[in-house]
Amino acid sequence: MAPLGTLLCLSTFIIFSILTLSSFTSADDAGVMSKLLAALSPTPSGWSNTTDYCNWKNVICDSTLRVTSIKLDFQSLSGTLPSDLGTLTQLTYLSFRGNSLSGPIPSLANLTSLQQLYLDTNNFTSIPKGFFQGLTSLQNLSLSQNIHLAPWTIPTELTHLTSLVTLSANHSNIFGSLPDIFDSFPSLQVLQLSFNNLTGFLPKSFGGSGIKRFWLDNQLNRLLGNIDVLSLMTQLSLACLFKNQFTGHIPDLSNCTSLSYLYLGDNNLTGSIPEALANLTTLQLVDVSNNNLTGSIPKFASNVKLTTIGNPLLVTNNPSSGSGGTTVGSSSSSVSPAMIAGIVIAMVVVVVLFIWITCHLRRRHSKIGSVENPGNGKEVVKNIDGSNVVISIEVLKQHSVETQLAGTFGYFAPEYAATGRVTTKVDVYAFGVVLMELITGRKALDDTMSDERSHLVTWFCQILVNKENISNAIDQTLNPDEETMESIDKVVELARYCTTREPNQRPDIRHAVNILSPLVERWKPTFYEEEHNYSTFHREEETYSTDPQMSLSLTLER
Repeated sequence: MAPLGTLLCLSTFIIFSILTLSSFTSADDAGVMSKLLAALSPTPSGWSNTTDYCNWKNVICDSTLRVTSIKLDFQSLSGTLPSDLGTLTQLTYLSFRGNSLSGPIPSLANLTSLQQLYLDTNNFTSIPKGFFQGLTSLQNLSLSQNIHLAPWTIPTELTHLTSLVTLSANHSNIFGSLPDIFDSFPSLQVLQLSFNNLTGFLPKSFGGSGIKRFWLDNQLNRLLGNIDVLSLMTQLSLACLFKNQFTGHIPDLSNCTSLSYLYLGDNNLTGSIPEALANLTTLQLVDVSNNNLTGSIPKFASNVKLTTIGNPLLVTNNPSSGSGGTTVGSSSSSVSPAMIAGIVIAMVVVVVLFIWITCHLRRRHSKIGSVENPGNGKEVVKNIDGSNVVISIEVLKQHSVETQLAGTFGYFAPEYAATGRVTTKVDVYAFGVVLMELITGRKALDDTMSDERSHLVTWFCQILVNKENISNAIDQTLNPDEETMESIDKVVELARYCTTREPNQRPDIRHAVNILSPLVERWKPTFYEEEHNYSTFHREEETYSTDPQMSLSLTLER
């Protein structure tokens, strides 16, 4: 009986210990969540000290009250994350993307259950030593758009992330060379390290990796050496290496049978464009602009967009043989008189058309009449087309003189509206607004809607707080299926980055092109140009419900 009693006591002790440990750990989670609540400003929607943290909005707990997921995206939050955030040991999903959080990123080492970590688009200042240790389950890591990070190098401890699929660290102040560790990630498919300060050579371990898409463009201190390792990256579908100082020849990429997009512009590459490159059946775009390439341009398939501008020694094949594809800016050893004449005629037509349209618009301007406001005697302008807007001319003149703004409200970046200074980031913001219009089918400004919905950017960013609402916000005429929604999600993400309030957090427009280029095939119109007859000055059959006998001026008035 004694041994049985001892066994019973031991079992009771073990069960009691487990229950006690569980209560301690859940109590620890409660303490950390309380600190997180106090650290964030404004208070996240649905969070309160009077409510159990497991019931907070965008927080998920397991059956033992351990926190497994925190998702606080795009909520305009500021503050510093608590240093003991890493004690939430059951976390599988952690996201603070699209806020204004600052201070050091807390250590998350040894969170062995963490699978998704998104800290991009914030103002973090440092990454702690040992940050990547023990994150063995991490699949997606995003640190992009943290331009205030202290300079840091990619540590060899990154190899602890054996489950890594996507690593995104654009605009995150990385310096130094790329460590030769990339064959240590059996699942790595996407590597984004654009707009950093990387130097040195491409590591040989790229050749033993399964990377499908990678971006190493726009390094401030420039990457060097040859790009021969690309020939060993047999899973490659997109490689973006422009604006570096790579040298040598373009390698034989015939084993890269999935390659679709190749960006090699703005380097110091020499030699010819390989014939094998033109033979890749999956290829859609090749940019080798601004290098030192020579020889003849091989014939690419008709669907390939080829950019070769800035290579004066490249020779375009004769029209009889053709270079295939759509060639942009290719250099030629000779220019025929017919080509010169064609260019001159085209320029004359454009100038004449521009003058004609300008005169036409001036005639239309006469439809706007000036009337006198009987209330104050000031001259006002009234739109007689039906919008019934009456604006004081004095107010318009004063606004024009004081701000010197040119453009359309709704597309103005905040800093442009405040200072009137035009930069490339102002254009990127306007581009983001256009993307939002395409996605939602709405105008940038819509006075017919309520105040909280009239400004597209503000409304759309509020929608993005909960990504489950995106499907309800897009233009329903798109009628997207699951595959199309994947593309739309990428465009939505790009639009959000482009319209970030801080201009230094907006991407370069070439980065936007890199994001959109792989989606071109999925977004091609159902009907192609050869299936339409577009209107010309010879009054051929027109589309878009225009009258083929109607003059151009009447068509414009419509």
